Amino acid sequence: MMGHLESPFQIKELYVGSCIGSLPWAGTRGRRGVLALGVALGAATLGAQSPSGYAEAGIGTRQGDYGLATTNRLDLAYGAAGLATATYDVSVAVPVLRMEYGDGTGTRTTSGLGDVLLRGLRRLLPETRGGFALDGGLAVKLPTAKSDQGLGTGLTDVGASLAANQRWGRIQASVSAGWIQSSASKDAADTPIRAGIYTAGAGLSYYGTRSKVSLTWLGQGSQYPGMPAPRELALDVYRTLGYPFAFGASFSAGLNDGAPRTRFGLFISCRP
Repeated sequence: MMGHLESPFQIKELYVGSCIGSLPWAGTRGRRGVLALGVALGAATLGAQSPSGYAEAGIGTRQGDYGLATTNRLDLAYGAAGLATATYDVSVAVPVLRMEYGDGTGTRTTSGLGDVLLRGLRRLLPETRGGFALDGGLAVKLPTAKSDQGLGTGLTDVGASLAANQRWGRIQASVSAGWIQSSASKDAADTPIRAGIYTAGAGLSYYGTRSKVSLTWLGQGSQYPGMPAPRELALDVYRTLGYPFAFGASFSAGLNDGAPRTRFGLFISCRP
């Protein structure tokens, strides 16, 4: 568990988390914003130098009013597969979404396949004797969701991020910064959106023999002009089970009106 490759992109940040991503709702017309970029929560725990495959499955939910008059909710299930070493990690994630949102006249529900995500992560600077390491990541959101159902914009997004980690024994401090660039100028409800948003995070982690616990502040730019920029506080727990399985859970709470009120996610991974 110690000194492993840290990922600045996570699947829970795509739909149930916060560091990388844009809100999937567009004001009172419905939740139709650009779906964010991300990768699987657990995909950063790498072992051998030779490439090894892994698989992961998870569920999650997020809800909140985002400073609006109605409450929106997104539920998801996803599957992911990847190939990893101690230096790099590449993966693909396929989500299935269910959305409930207020459209000014009542509550609407839509569901279906979400946007498929491709992600690459590489350790740019191996951990030094002093405990410092630097990681970089790239991610691409493919427009596989049905935009006419509000599950995506029908366009491609790309993102990049850097994460710096400093470890002292079992304690590690991390900071990350990134950028997401969208191909869209308006969402599916024809509401103007920003073409690019920043992302940022800062947190502390504790490594046990078989587990990791992290507390992280997460922020990003607002996708919609005039809306508050989301700020959240997230608690993540990762634990290895009997070989080759691991389990993880994530919970976050919004710190302002622009963020989801709550998010929660669970996953299980298999790394033969």
